[in-house]
Amino acid sequence: MLTTDREDSGRAPEPRSVPSGAPEAESGNDSHTSDAPEKSTPPGSNRVVPTERAVIRIGNVALEHEDVGEARFDLREVVDRHHGEVGDQETSTDHDGVIDRLRFEIRVPSKEFDDAMAEIGEIGRLRSSEASAEDVTSEVIDVDSRVKSQERSIARIQRLLAEADNLNQVISIESQLATRQADLDSLKSQLAHLQDPSSMSTIIVHVSKAPEDAVDEQDDEKSGFMSGLSDSWSGMKTAASGIATAAGLVLPFAVVLLVLAVPVRLLLRNRRRTLPTTTPTP
Repeated sequence: MLTTDREDSGRAPEPRSVPSGAPEAESGNDSHTSDAPEKSTPPGSNRVVPTERAVIRIGNVALEHEDVGEARFDLREVVDRHHGEVGDQETSTDHDGVIDRLRFEIRVPSKEFDDAMAEIGEIGRLRSSEASAEDVTSEVIDVDSRVKSQERSIARIQRLLAEADNLNQVISIESQLATRQADLDSLKSQLAHLQDPSSMSTIIVHVSKAPEDAVDEQDDEKSGFMSGLSDSWSGMKTAASGIATAAGLVLPFAVVLLVLAVPVRLLLRNRRRTLPTTTPTP
């Protein structure tokens, strides 16, 4: 009896002896399979969110220039030097069709922002210059978290696709997988843009044509030692140019007079020699 009880107790737990238990065994295997990936490291979970602050900088510059078209050309040179790109442009013209106002949007690498702002301020008469910074660290963390969640969701859908046993299920799961993958790619692109240290910063430049009195005022503001030295040098060059001009005018006549003076002088000298000498009477 004891031996028989042991044999019965050994056969009782076998699920294969009960036909209705077969799906339960398969279900149990599926449950075990679905739990395994949750315990494993999901794709992208080892991504390290940067601890440094992520900052996007924006600049606004207002300039005056006597030639707005020339200022636009100078702005393009600044963009080229700093490996940037030109965004939106807006211009307006006066009654003669000459550009008198310009709005110029520039995008430059963040590391080139300060140098580009300084060079833009030297293109014309600086009216105003502002720079602001936007902290997007929280946005970086949020997008990174969404990327991880989306990767886990795609991993689950891929497991369902592998287990699908009819065409309708395969089509439906593949459609969901394609949608999730597109969303994941978009999130990764956003995250790369925010985390990239060479991401672009925006500078918006407003250029207006300087009025005539402003141009005269700029000329009047030139004073001091350097201005005096410059004026003195200009005066010296003007005087030298005048002397050279006068010498050029006189030189041909001087040559003619010299040529005529030589025979006249010889003639006078010979005449003096032929004149009789008079002796005084006692």
